[in-house]
Amino acid sequence: MGVSLVSCPDADGFHRGCTGHEDVSNSMTGLRLFKDLKATVASPADLNFYSRRSAGPYYRWRYEKVRSRWQWSRMRALEFDDRELVAARWKALPAELKLSLNEHYLE
Repeated sequence: MGVSLVSCPDADGFHRGCTGHEDVSNSMTGLRLFKDLKATVASPADLNFYSRRSAGPYYRWRYEKVRSRWQWSRMRALEFDDRELVAARWKALPAELKLSLNEHYLE
């Protein structure tokens, strides 16, 4: 088992356009990771990332510099347009975000 991702990497290491998968953790089967399509920042810590597991809710992940950790918030469908998201590769995520995702989706 692995994490389902949209595949076909672009120049910055994020994926868009096709289907594929990447093994990450059996505890996170069906997890999809996204970033904003229009985001243009130098550091991954300045990006908002999004996660969704199977048909569950979307979560927005952003780095809080004051607390020095990744915080999540559950998104409602009216709060954002999922058509403006592109899938993100697990390998391209900041290490601290990977730890937070593992804790959040632990079964």
